[in-house]
Amino acid sequence: MFMNRPTVLKAWLTMFDFHFEVLRTVPLWVRFPNLPLNYWSARSLSWIGSLVGVPLGADKCTSRQLRKSFARLLIVVDTTKELPNSVTCRMGLGR
Repeated sequence: MFMNRPTVLKAWLTMFDFHFEVLRTVPLWVRFPNLPLNYWSARSLSWIGSLVGVPLGADKCTSRQLRKSFARLLIVVDTTKELPNSVTCRMGLGR
């Protein structure tokens, strides 16, 4: 994080070409609106985040359950793949 924003750092290579370099994976903040509270455990949030990519963690409001309107996770996503528009969670499975 740099100035409270996710930052991607890579080792410098002498043959680096800005026009050729492609980031295949990027960290992305993803919101899950109206997520039932029984899905707000670290295990459930990690499972839900893994449906989108590789979950890195939740923001402070989600971790402390300070905001109930949506959960927000930082997830590493593959830019070469299409992101899902939604994920479906069934009640009772978020233990």
